[in-house]
Amino acid sequence: MVITGFSTFAQELPSEQKNALYAPAGLKIDGKATEWVDQFQAHSNATQLFYTMANDAENLYLAMQTDDQSATDKIFYGGISLVIRNRTDKKATPLKITYPLVSLNERSSIVIPLRNKKNNIDSVMPLVNANIEKFAKQIAISGFKDVAGPDVSVFNELGIKAAAKAGTNRAITFELQIPLKYFAHLLDA
Repeated sequence: MVITGFSTFAQELPSEQKNALYAPAGLKIDGKATEWVDQFQAHSNATQLFYTMANDAENLYLAMQTDDQSATDKIFYGGISLVIRNRTDKKATPLKITYPLVSLNERSSIVIPLRNKKNNIDSVMPLVNANIEKFAKQIAISGFKDVAGPDVSVFNELGIKAAAKAGTNRAITFELQIPLKYFAHLLDA
């Protein structure tokens, strides 16, 4: 698996998640890290993302968070991509999911209010979250068998879910849910 995209929290973490995790009970894809207790398994210095990947019997989950403004700008410019590959069969088409997809004008209404540290976060956060909810409604997909793409709505019947939300510390949390059935054919035997 390859995670691309873009916190400087006190937690010292490895650059890659080392341990498999079972998803927390009652997990809801809402852009909040509450089910993850705001703790992550790894931190990518290259992307400035804290992240945790977990699964249950039906889905793979990815929770990511950053408070780095440059990373936030990059994410809302091109999204974060999760790519799942078969390590042994290099010819197998990888599964790729990218979220959020927003236009330049939409991006500005999300990232610019977060940049000015003089802005009171209590007044900025509702505006930013309203704009995320309004504009971040598309997920780019490729490599999914029998699923038309290239984009699906976050309100789809495929079981693919994505959400983002700004927190009180100006950090943005991103969550993805992907049913395992879509990439079971890519898993190593």
